[in-house]
Amino acid sequence: MSEQGVPRAWLVAPGSLTKQLRRVCIGTLRVDVLAEGWSRAGRVDARALGVRCGVLVWRREVVLRCDGQPYVHAVSFAERAGARRLGLQRLGRRPLGEVLFRRGSRCAGRGVVRPFGQHSPQLPWRRWSVFEVHEHRVLLLEDFMPALPPLRA
Repeated sequence: MSEQGVPRAWLVAPGSLTKQLRRVCIGTLRVDVLAEGWSRAGRVDARALGVRCGVLVWRREVVLRCDGQPYVHAVSFAERAGARRLGLQRLGRRPLGEVLFRRGSRCAGRGVVRPFGQHSPQLPWRRWSVFEVHEHRVLLLEDFMPALPPLRA
């Protein structure tokens, strides 16, 4: 079953996305960091993180690629103390899942939306997740690209 081009299994799959991508990527899975740094929390990310709008949060934007083909575009946000405690500024090209799926973390909420209300098969579906890791929240937005192959069981 598909949500207009993206296999539904990807949108509802629990656990580490990176681990699942490694199962379907025959070649090299790479994390390309597009941007990272401190930014002001907007209304949506502030609410998800439980902070005031406008406070500084750590924002990281990446693309996960298999042999150069973009499969997932992801943006994560963490409040200041959480970003520091979890070492998010030092991730580099390592996937965020290495932090999120350690012992002591849990997914506190997850949902699926079409970004910006657009309904074209060429545009990605977005999955949002709020994780709690050692009492710190991390908001993760994942855009699933249409080129993503079916999820293997």
